[in-house]
Amino acid sequence: MEENSLSVFMTTKFNADTEAFRKFVDERGDALVAISEDAKSKGCLSHRHALGDGYVLVIDEWESADAFHDFFQGNEAIQEVMQSMRTEGEPVHTSGEILNSPDTF
Repeated sequence: MEENSLSVFMTTKFNADTEAFRKFVDERGDALVAISEDAKSKGCLSHRHALGDGYVLVIDEWESADAFHDFFQGNEAIQEVMQSMRTEGEPVHTSGEILNSPDTF
């Protein structure tokens, strides 16, 4: 099996104003759909958002971590979303190879 043949989970944590992000979702959902369509064309297999106390967490499955980083770097549409939710500092990216274990559901 090739080293990069397994998909990866990618999480990105933005320290942000979650209410500002909710407002963006309500008012500019079309912009998020456009970003998702672009991501799909570049190797994203699934995508979700989660909100915590002062942060937005993006949980994706990508064909590879490299595909994610190529997509994310310099993406102006993502920069617009980050500005709208008043992010503080740089986002934190983590990745992990997906393991299909007996308890997976």
